[in-house]
Parts: sequence; C-alpha cells; structure tokens
Amino acid sequence: MQYSINHGPSYPSLDFVLDEGETVMAEPEAMLAMSTSIEISSGLGAQTTSKIWGGLRSVAAGESMFTAIFKAKRAESFLSLAPRLPGDILHLTVDGETQYYLTKGSYLATTEGVKIDFTYAGVRGWMAKKGLFLMKTTGT
Repeated sequence: MQYSINHGPSYPSLDFVLDEGETVMAEPEAMLAMSTSIEISSGLGAQTTSKIWGGLRSVAAGESMFTAIFKAKRAESFLSLAPRLPGDILHLTVDGETQYYLTKGSYLATTEGVKIDFTYAGVRGWMAKKGLFLMKTTGT
C-alpha cells in the first residue's frame, strides 16, 4: 500500500495505490475518485470493535453511523479520498504504544489493523462542544 497527501493544505486529497486484497475504511462521503478495480461496500460501525453499539456511539461522537469499505480487486488500484470540510490532512501512525483521541469531524480513513473505539468525554467534552464521546484509536 502506498499513499500520498496532495493538494494541501486547504483542499487536500489522500491518494492510495493498493495491492490486491488491501482495504481502506473511510467516512462514507470521502471518496473523490477510484479505479474500476476497487470494490465498495459499507458496514455498520465497520471501523469499530463493536458493530451496533459502535455505530450508535459514532453518531453520538458526531461521525457517520456507517463506514465505506474500499477493497482492491487487483494490484495498482487507485483510490482518492477527501475530507468533507476544508483543512489539512495529517498521517498519524497508530501502534501498540501510540494511540490518539479524535474529536468529531477529524476522522477520514484508516487501514486494516486500526480500530476506532469510543470513550465517554464527560461533561467537559460536551461543554467544549466536542461531543459526549471521543474516538480512540487502537491496533496497529
């Protein structure tokens, strides 16, 4: 899997070149362009570790209940994603030791092995208009 972030910082795109069988999960409205060798499906809370509860909590966190799943049917498959709002795209490396908390609107895509869980942000998160739940990355 190869990726590049292009056209930033105002209106960036996240471009992938995928090998056969590689998968990217993304926000449903994020797809900008793709090759015909990409298979699209959707899942309920597909990037979360618990499907239905994760889907409901993703709505409470300000994200979509569904996730778009892009899978390459052959090598050299192209996929381009873009965020809903203007702003830069950052690549964050998630490993067994480094995890991130994301606020609403900040999730664009993950690769296989990275899961998104939701954690209660408490009254502080609600008062700061960040939502009742924050997204927490796990996996690698």
